Amino acid sequence: MSPTDKTLRLAMLLALLPFAAALAQSDDPPGPEPAIRYEIVGNPVVGQPVAINLYVIAEATDAIVLDYRIMDTSSLQFPESQPRQVELKPGQNGAATRQQVTVVPQREGRLFLNVSSTLQGESGPVIRAAAIPIQVSAAPRGGSTEPDAAAGEPDAS
Repeated sequence: MSPTDKTLRLAMLLALLPFAAALAQSDDPPGPEPAIRYEIVGNPVVGQPVAINLYVIAEATDAIVLDYRIMDTSSLQFPESQPRQVELKPGQNGAATRQQVTVVPQREGRLFLNVSSTLQGESGPVIRAAAIPIQVSAAPRGGSTEPDAAAGEPDAS
């Protein structure tokens, strides 16, 4: 494991400490917590926006707040139009609520998007945090993700 990967893992763990402390202090009885599932749309490539579908499952009637965080902004960034926090209405009968977040990878390798969901419980907030791994490939030569028009047949001239 490279020193950069070790640093990123440590940063990710440190970022999740406040969420862990909040969970440890919760007096809510055991029950359904928000669950976060994800799906990465397409193949992440350096410099190109990548969409991530988040599915939040919670048996709740109150809104669920999602927070997005990036610990190493030299490796992964949000586009300007991407909100860092959204409020969702929970799905009916425990159905998943879908939310899409977009990030732009700045380097190859495994990068992480930190997502937390907060739901108001009877005794205070119930928080679930997840670090979503994103495996990023190098950008094709020329910086484009479009197929090379000249790659098919040789030029007849």
